[in-house]
Amino acid sequence: MPFGLFKKKEAEKSVPAPVAPDMPQAGTLSIQDVQSLLDSIESARVQSLSARLAPARDSAARSLASLASIADGMEKEKLKLEELEKRFGSNIENTKRMVVSALRREASSELPQVETLGDAKKFKERMESMIHRFGEVTGSHSKMLNYFLKKHASSMKSELGDLEDLLKDVKAAISTFEQERAPAVRCANTLNTIMQKISSAKADEQAAQATQERISALESDLARLKEELAALAGSSEFAEAKAAAEKLAQAEKKQEQFNAQVAEMFSHVSKALSKYSYGVSKETERRLRVLSEEPWSVLGKQQQHDDMSSYSELLAEVYKSVASGQIPLKDSDRVLQHLASIQSSLPQLQKDAASISAEIAVLRQGKIHDAVQRARDAEMIIAQHEEGLARERQWLDQLKKQVAGTNAEVDALLKEVSETLFSLTGNRYVVSR
Repeated sequence: MPFGLFKKKEAEKSVPAPVAPDMPQAGTLSIQDVQSLLDSIESARVQSLSARLAPARDSAARSLASLASIADGMEKEKLKLEELEKRFGSNIENTKRMVVSALRREASSELPQVETLGDAKKFKERMESMIHRFGEVTGSHSKMLNYFLKKHASSMKSELGDLEDLLKDVKAAISTFEQERAPAVRCANTLNTIMQKISSAKADEQAAQATQERISALESDLARLKEELAALAGSSEFAEAKAAAEKLAQAEKKQEQFNAQVAEMFSHVSKALSKYSYGVSKETERRLRVLSEEPWSVLGKQQQHDDMSSYSELLAEVYKSVASGQIPLKDSDRVLQHLASIQSSLPQLQKDAASISAEIAVLRQGKIHDAVQRARDAEMIIAQHEEGLARERQWLDQLKKQVAGTNAEVDALLKEVSETLFSLTGNRYVVSR
């Protein structure tokens, strides 16, 4: 029996029959149906728990009423003290008042009606608190109570013993309830997990659909761009433009080689140019820096204050300074040879620079070059589309795997719910999404 004896002086109470929940016949249930069934099972169990705890509450209320009656009797009783006991009279009266006050305070508090699981837990906590306070008051004054108020102390002990027995029965009933509902609680949690996973799978499916639409758009654009590129590459305009572009590339390469050649020539006289820069004007220092860092740039100079003649005169001055010893160098003879070679080569170098620059200018001015640029732009966009398409396809594959994995997890959890329902109801259900 769940409660044993509600009070030792009462006849045994029979256990109320469990409340049966409404259950559908075996078959297929949706997740919502399962949630409703679990709610029905929970409601029926709470009703059964309430019915099982109602007698305990009634018995506890009767015990509290008895304790209130004991308090009244204790308050009215006139203590008869022997001569030697009279010296403890004030202490005994104080003890009596304290116990009476505690009994009335606890006995006057209302016990909660048990209609929900929360009510049942509050009822248990109320009894625990009440018994604890009764124990504190009676325990600290047990000697005086047992000696001077023996009859009342015995009655209190009996009632408190009954309350403790009731509390044990209440705890046992709630513990049994919690154990029995645990599978249903786990099942409800599993349903929540299933709903979350279904929602996650749906979101991934929508993302996969959007990704597929982007892939289709990219594939369409890619096909169009390749067709346009093929048409452009097969045109006479592109063939001429490609030939012109190749000539331009060759001319630009020739210019790079020419610049490197000129830089190499001036590298042999860099020390002389550097030492000559001491104490000269800022303009002369600037020109010396140009000759040291990018000498090819002066070969096409035609500006009024920055033409080739000014640089030629500057090189001649440097030559004189080295030759006269004003610029001391260990290999002055070799430097003088290089300076002389540069000066003699300047006219031809200037002609070569002008020729290359003119060739490049003509090639760059031609509109036919636009066809090659359009082809290059198209190739760049095609490459970007192909990279984007590869990323989107990889993402789509990942989304599909996620959806498949999540759906497999949902199927396994649905089977788990089905097995739990069988253990709870004895009926075999197939749980659908």
